[in-house]
Amino acid sequence: MSDLAPTEDWVVLDLDATAAARASLPARIVAPSDAPELRDGALTRAVAASWASRFLQSHPSDPIAPTLRALVEKEGTWRAAEDALAAEDWDSAMPHLDAILKIDPQDAAARFNHASGLRARGDAKAALSAFQGIRAVFDSEGVYHANVARTYQELGRTDEAIKGYRRALELIPGDQFVLDRLVELGALAVAADEDGNPVYLDPADLERAVREDLAARADDPEYLVEAAKGLIDAGNPDLARNAAQLALAADGQREDARLLLAIALGQLGRHRDAIVELDRHVEAVPASALGHANRAQVLMQLDRRAEARGAAERALELDPNAVPAVQIAIAGNDGPEAVLARAVEVATRHPRAWAPARVAGDLSLHLDRVEEAVGHYLRAVDLGADEASVAAIMGALGQRGRIEDVCRIADDLPRLVSRDAGVRWNAAFAYEQAGRSDEARIVFASIAHDETAAPDLRETARQRVDALAPASAPPPPLAADDAPDEA
Repeated sequence: MSDLAPTEDWVVLDLDATAAARASLPARIVAPSDAPELRDGALTRAVAASWASRFLQSHPSDPIAPTLRALVEKEGTWRAAEDALAAEDWDSAMPHLDAILKIDPQDAAARFNHASGLRARGDAKAALSAFQGIRAVFDSEGVYHANVARTYQELGRTDEAIKGYRRALELIPGDQFVLDRLVELGALAVAADEDGNPVYLDPADLERAVREDLAARADDPEYLVEAAKGLIDAGNPDLARNAAQLALAADGQREDARLLLAIALGQLGRHRDAIVELDRHVEAVPASALGHANRAQVLMQLDRRAEARGAAERALELDPNAVPAVQIAIAGNDGPEAVLARAVEVATRHPRAWAPARVAGDLSLHLDRVEEAVGHYLRAVDLGADEASVAAIMGALGQRGRIEDVCRIADDLPRLVSRDAGVRWNAAFAYEQAGRSDEARIVFASIAHDETAAPDLRETARQRVDALAPASAPPPPLAADDAPDEA
């Protein structure tokens, strides 16, 4: 016990040891008896360190003093570390964390962040060992289990990663990062409710429900064809194959079902079966551009390259905006410069088509011919590139720092606030980077209020609207995500 005189205006506080450790606090601290923080529940490490500093000036020999000195000595370093952690600047943060741990080797919060830094800098094995050393302190925290699971995932230990993410989800229900990782690892599947919002299910439960639904609608080929399309878009070719086969059983003349069956078979790696269905499809529908384009792709997988190029050329005759057909038509083993030259030649042959220009832009960018790429990309947009291509073009230019070019594209797009969410996100990102905050806010707001956009994207856009200010940091390009690292 402390030898504090009863006349002093200080009290000793005994904290929950585990909670205190997570907050980088000792289990026992001192506080002014009239501190408003005690009434308001506003106790933090910084507040406790301030109290400790004042107390030590008048009670340097008190038995509690050694514990308080460590709290005071590391506070300035903690503030520097927090600034670096907030900026995700691990190169700056790690020396500060090392310094904290020299003062207080048992500082659990510093150990947690140090483990995160090890993982962020590529040493997952050391990070895992460090995380395991503080499990007793953080076992009830979802963020801890998310980071441990992420470390297991980076080490290729999938089963343990899934177990860790599941535990994290129990502690932080609905966490989008954790949900996305479980989907990525195949431990969860995504469906949509009646409002289009994502619903996360066990993959076996989802597959069982879909198969039962398809079987119940086995006499409705229209429904089955639409289901097959949706399942392909959702990345479930096996169920798409089932839906397409049921549609053909109900109506053997449904060539759209046969094409979907072939696409599903191709995605399942059953290329020989896929080419049989595609041959039948293009024989029945010679003008099927999508059929010829998919046939070209499958023929390439079968290493029948000459036939693949012939099928790609036929697809381009029917639809010169079939990007995969352009890519196959120009493919070759004679180097990227020659492939680019063929892309430009295809663009010349099809001057009103945007796809060859898009492909030429991608190839130019790959060759680091940025100005040339910008020219091709702008031409593709001017010629009416589809939403996915416009979003990809804006993203590619944004990552190369061509912010003004992205803004130019966004400025010229009619009805920008009603375009694809990916297009709008990249436009808003560019506007913010260019200092056009009002326009960025408007476009982010259009995503935040768009019920057709993915819920997590809507939420992120809402946060950007709230946070957008001259001093705020710009968002990352679309599709960047990360787990929380700080304790």
